Amino acid sequence: MAQQILDTTPITDAETVVLEALWQRAPLSARQIHDPITDQDWSLATVKTLINRLFLVTTR
Repeated sequence: MAQQILDTTPITDAETVVLEALWQRAPLSARQIHDPITDQDWSLATVKTLINRLFLVTTR
């Protein structure tokens, strides 16, 4: 049986903010994640990029 190697790359602080927003009320759209974290001063595109990076980490 092949041994699976886990990616232990830590997520960034920004990715943590996105995950925490999602964990509070999943499932959410990118807009629904973006709106409550406006104190971060991120564009919707930035939030979408963070979501995509998190998705890539979880699907490796």
